Amino acid sequence: MSRLNDKGTHAAILCSCLVVTAAVYHRALGTFFARDDITFLSRAAGLERGEGPFRLVSGLAFRLEHALFGLDARGFHVVNLALHLLNVTGVYALAAKLEGRRWAAGAAATLFGVSSIAFTPLHWAAGLVELLPCAFLLSAALLHLGSHRRGWVWRWAAALLALLAMFAKETAVMWVFFVVLLEWRAGRTPWLARDALPAAMASLVFASVFVGSGQIHRFEASEAYARTTSPLFLAENLFTYLKWCVALGNPIRDRVAAVDPGAWRVALPLVVAVAAALRGRDSDAPLAVEIGLGWWLLFLIPVLPLAHHTYLYYLYIPWAGGAIGAAALGRRLLDPWPRTLARSVGCLALAGVVGVEAHAIRTRESKTQDALPVDPTLREAMLLSHALPALRAAGLKPGARVAFVNPVPRPRFDLMTGAPTRPEDAPNRTSYLPLEAAMRGGETLRLFLPQVVYLGFATTIPPDWEGAECFYYEQRGWLKYWGHGQSAWMRQAQVQVAARRWTAAESTLLRVRALGDTVPGALEAQVAALAGLGRETEARAIARELVNRWPHRPLAPDTRAFSSIAPQRTPDAGKAGHAHRTFTTP
Repeated sequence: MSRLNDKGTHAAILCSCLVVTAAVYHRALGTFFARDDITFLSRAAGLERGEGPFRLVSGLAFRLEHALFGLDARGFHVVNLALHLLNVTGVYALAAKLEGRRWAAGAAATLFGVSSIAFTPLHWAAGLVELLPCAFLLSAALLHLGSHRRGWVWRWAAALLALLAMFAKETAVMWVFFVVLLEWRAGRTPWLARDALPAAMASLVFASVFVGSGQIHRFEASEAYARTTSPLFLAENLFTYLKWCVALGNPIRDRVAAVDPGAWRVALPLVVAVAAALRGRDSDAPLAVEIGLGWWLLFLIPVLPLAHHTYLYYLYIPWAGGAIGAAALGRRLLDPWPRTLARSVGCLALAGVVGVEAHAIRTRESKTQDALPVDPTLREAMLLSHALPALRAAGLKPGARVAFVNPVPRPRFDLMTGAPTRPEDAPNRTSYLPLEAAMRGGETLRLFLPQVVYLGFATTIPPDWEGAECFYYEQRGWLKYWGHGQSAWMRQAQVQVAARRWTAAESTLLRVRALGDTVPGALEAQVAALAGLGRETEARAIARELVNRWPHRPLAPDTRAFSSIAPQRTPDAGKAGHAHRTFTTP
């Protein structure tokens, strides 16, 4: 009966953790594709070359998802949330084995499940690359712990799962060092070589394939994955990740996705406080604290040398251990208190963390800047979800060339600081329009509209785009179909006139008339443009031509404001079948 009660308590606590996690992150299911999702989908669809054995398992998993869900983002996000809930279960099970306390295990699972660290993996289909190896590693850790009672077969099964994790994401290669830490801390030093052999073989197999495939040379030649061994940089990067783990009040901790040189002000006191807490009592530190914090550090080490990549989601796998260590440390601090009081304080503190993280996640999901989401994943997802339906609705023919035009674009601004790009900075940086970045040089259109040809973005339609199908784009990705040729040029002129860009509008209107002088709206717009430029003589001439050629056409307000044109019929005008009008300046 006692074992049944224990199982029932475990199930109740775990279900609570899963429900809270799902409640915090359920909105992620409605996110569209963004960023690296496009490349992963292109590879799955056979439009792009794969990476060979590099991330083979996660690549195969993405291909399976593509076969099941096609280009429906909801299926991918359902899988990601399911994997996250599975990982929450794994954290609970591992914490329960290491800590031996159900409530501490529940705290660890909750801290992991609701953490803002999981935001990007759950709002990004490509987050599978973080979620899947974490699931393999947690399963491998549980199997390895069970091998002490069930035999060597379990150790080899754990090593196989760890090998799958390595082929899902290369940072899992640190598995062998985690096994060494686990065996050493458990006091099994005499059997260390034997117990760690399967893990060492798994890491060796992966390293051999990684090096033999030439992937390591591609990494070394890639500027994006440039590495540095500078001790100062490594320390600052480590301190940045430490700060992000505890910066609960900051909903977008990685808004500047780079090393924070000032992070030591938070990280060093944190390290000192943890060290003091571990030495605060005579007994040794709990196993769960050392193993959890060791997991956090070991699986973070591979990304510390990356010179240009400091991302919050890199903490997803490390935080599985970090949450266990934090929960065990909290339990250690509350141990001297009366049991009822300790549980009450612990539950209140945990509820506070859940509330703060839930608020941070909602804030990150809704925070905008200049009409765009601040979070880069949500920004690109919104842009593509707005643009693609309009592209499909246009009914473009195979081989159609597609161009995106906005004659009056919004000012460029720095997404990190929110300030407009300074003129003196513009020559020294490469800027992209938000929608242009989401199109990824045409890769997005090749995936979603493979029958069309991507030309690019422009503020005015170049002469060699005359036959292209033009779309007017808005800041948030909404598109308006302009058509091609004279129709597209005319719509461009209308936008320029509305914005009082008189010189640009007059130039465009000359092109419209050169393509075919049968558009009264072009003459009307040209009157407004010439008037805006102060060229009234020319404007009067165009207005006279407009009235003579289309005598019954109502004049636009701008034209009426510029001139007063009244019909003046001669006695025989009715017989002649046409009206004579005089043009009078106001």
